[in-house]
Amino acid sequence: MQAEQQRTLTRSALYRLVKEFRDGILDGNPPEDYCYMVSDPLTTVLELHGIQNRLCRGEVVSPWAQVSAPHRNGIYGHFWIGLPDGSIIDATASQFRRPCGRQMPAVYIGPRPEWYFDEFESALQWRRECLAHIPPLF
Repeated sequence: MQAEQQRTLTRSALYRLVKEFRDGILDGNPPEDYCYMVSDPLTTVLELHGIQNRLCRGEVVSPWAQVSAPHRNGIYGHFWIGLPDGSIIDATASQFRRPCGRQMPAVYIGPRPEWYFDEFESALQWRRECLAHIPPLF
């Protein structure tokens, strides 16, 4: 049933669902510092619509951003939603700029941009690299 529901939700319907939810949470406020407050409950809304997802925590490298949030040289902590096919939903993407300097859309749905780094995946990569240098025990 879930997979069937997921197929019937078009990309434009998904965008409208996410945008309306985002706008309701933000209530006219700018999206800066609201990534967790929007993304966490949105994961449940998506599940209720039959869309498997996971909350992602990581960093966005955006030295071009005009964000007041604390950062390390243009690297911002951020939350977004990951989908099973590897694409993401970032309901507060507009707080960041692309490397070319253009503003991200209010809601971004698509492949994970190369300047988004998932903390979980980064940790797995680090672990693989560390284990590659340890000789086998047996």
